[in-house]
Amino acid sequence: MIVNITKTYRGYQNFERAQRGDVDMLGSFVVRVRPTKSVCYQYSTGRPLHGLFLHLIERVNRPLARELHDAKGQKPFTVSPLFGHFLTESGAKRAVEEEEYWFRFTALTEECCEALVRVFYGEAIANATVMIEETPFLITAIDLAVGGRRGWSGLLSYDDLISAANGEPEITLCFQTPTTFRQGKINYVLPDPNLVFGSLLRKWNAYAPKKIPQEIKNFIFERVGVSQYRLSSRPYDLGDHSLIGFQGKCKYTVLGDQNEMTRYLNILADFAFFAGLGQKTTMGMGQVRRVG
Repeated sequence: MIVNITKTYRGYQNFERAQRGDVDMLGSFVVRVRPTKSVCYQYSTGRPLHGLFLHLIERVNRPLARELHDAKGQKPFTVSPLFGHFLTESGAKRAVEEEEYWFRFTALTEECCEALVRVFYGEAIANATVMIEETPFLITAIDLAVGGRRGWSGLLSYDDLISAANGEPEITLCFQTPTTFRQGKINYVLPDPNLVFGSLLRKWNAYAPKKIPQEIKNFIFERVGVSQYRLSSRPYDLGDHSLIGFQGKCKYTVLGDQNEMTRYLNILADFAFFAGLGQKTTMGMGQVRRVG
């Protein structure tokens, strides 16, 4: 059963202002599903879920779907792979009938958030069923924590994110799916603070109404280091090719006295929950959230 919270969303204190363009929203929609039959995947489910995302957006906003498909560089959304209990068979993963799985879509603009609300809480999905490749999955629930974050779901404004940020000198990020950065012609598979926060800075300044000054780059280079980590390298199969990424946890520490730049760093760390990190975030890589 899909819980209809459209009225709750529209009653959110910032929604009316957002509709007038005064507030920009961030959303993370967790979709819980159950396959109607067992299905085997030879590669990551991030690619077919990317296709599902665009297909669903097209149902409610065709120009937006076309714009998102054709956009080069930064894109205002992320797509996770399918999470849950899989059986392993000859190197492939099998999703089992009657088991519950979940995935999430995130949106970095009000237009994308509004489209996803219309998808999941409107009439866009017939019989609460979506096709992941050629297999029907029944939607059992939608998680959307309005005005905050709960688990992997959340809906809030950029202003909310800014207001909640503090000057914490230690930041721990959990890289839930393999994460990698493109450096020239190579993939860089270490959580270098310059690459991690640099990636977040580019996305923030692309979509947030209030920009973070570029001076933070020098601050990160001179004052932010890795103080602890527990990571492993993992392959991520995209179907036509694979990438190696790092996965696990990493703690970053600000050295010396704290200042306004430390607060900006915390804003970016919180933003990672919605923005993702590095390459192929629209196909399941770079799913990240702050922990601790």
